[in-house]
Amino acid sequence: MAVYKDRTGEVIINSEEDAKKKGLRKMEIVAYRNSDDMDVLINDEYLKKGVQYARFIKREIKNPYHRSVYGAGCIGEGKYKASDRGIHAPHYNTWRAIMRYCSEAYQEKHPHYKGCTASDEWYNYQTFAAWYDLNCYEIRGETISINKDILIKGNKLYSEDTCILVPRKINGLLGYKGRIGKELPKGVSLQHSGKFLVQLGNKYISTLSTKEKAFHAFKNAKEDQIKEAIDLYQGKIPEPHYTKIRKALFAYEVCIDD
Repeated sequence: MAVYKDRTGEVIINSEEDAKKKGLRKMEIVAYRNSDDMDVLINDEYLKKGVQYARFIKREIKNPYHRSVYGAGCIGEGKYKASDRGIHAPHYNTWRAIMRYCSEAYQEKHPHYKGCTASDEWYNYQTFAAWYDLNCYEIRGETISINKDILIKGNKLYSEDTCILVPRKINGLLGYKGRIGKELPKGVSLQHSGKFLVQLGNKYISTLSTKEKAFHAFKNAKEDQIKEAIDLYQGKIPEPHYTKIRKALFAYEVCIDD
């Protein structure tokens, strides 16, 4: 007859290296029902239920609140998985990109993202994934992307109140990378004649005598392009998302220092 052994109170202290890698320094069994069903307290903070003793001994337990994604985001506890059979979930890919944009290392290489951060709630993948599921939609043949600048121009905060999901083509229309170190507005170039050429992508707009007039011509063309683009999605983007996006884009103003 097997002898029952209550393992409540057993503690494992991980090495500093493992603690840094897994975000898990101390593990303590606080409730023992059997070898396949224990409750373990992690770092005196987080209770993980239903743990197997074998995984406890092998130090295979993970801290779901360890900020392992770019030193900022944690997977958290909930129904949303980062991947299934080795394939990342769409909301995980989007969330991981946000964590990257908010990291110091990325911002050093991409100054346009300098100062970007996320709300406290969105550093937890479970919270972001729930928002994504609630707000995402599909358009055949198109990719849906997250945008932080449509609702609030110049916004640096990724959050449920400041972000919206839009077709990638719309997102790309607002994809300015900044004009750091440049003397001329976007879409304007100086010609040998001393006049200023205005282009919207590869499309010729006009040639004008001053960069101010040239920018104004670019501004009008760009804002018209944005409005025309969103109107093409009427009936494709479901409500209330379409009306919200359209209203924001019709109010969107192209500025000389974009």
